[in-house]
Amino acid sequence: MPKFPRAELEDAFRSYVRREAGIEIYRVSFNRWELERRDGAWLVARRTTRLLGHEEAQGLLKGAVPRP
Repeated sequence: MPKFPRAELEDAFRSYVRREAGIEIYRVSFNRWELERRDGAWLVARRTTRLLGHEEAQGLLKGAVPRP
């Protein structure tokens, strides 16, 4: 069995759209990834994404920030 068979990470994602007036942010989201190591490769076991500014995203963020 691998020494570290599971991993978790969080990130923020921005996507942009080009319009006549210029480029603007289309979507900002927070992602939580749960990875598993199988046969020497990291695979996504679960991905949760929420739009920032929504209450559901706050719940994901609170779980990602370490407490002192």
